[in-house]
Amino acid sequence: MKRLLGIVIVVLSMTLYAPQSVHAEETYFERLPQTFVRGIRNVLTSPLEIPYRVGEHHNSSQRPMFREMAGFVHGLFGFATRISSGAWDMGMAFLPGFQEGIPPDPETIY
Repeated sequence: MKRLLGIVIVVLSMTLYAPQSVHAEETYFERLPQTFVRGIRNVLTSPLEIPYRVGEHHNSSQRPMFREMAGFVHGLFGFATRISSGAWDMGMAFLPGFQEGIPPDPETIY
């Protein structure tokens, strides 16, 4: 009798919890196009990281040559981060559970 009561409690708790968890998160098919499009945007806009980062460093108080080189190197790292993040998003968008990706900061340039 105790075993039957335990099974009934487990089944009821799972039944009551299931509808809440289904509506709490987006489904795989709702996230798929968002993730794939984010990947395409990041791959296409990755070359814009270099002028974006050079512009960020342009107003610093360093010497002109150093600040431009620092911005260029920062832009190269941003380029590598954005293109690899975009490739990851495009490739893994079709696998359930991998749609979070590794979005760079900012998530997209435009």
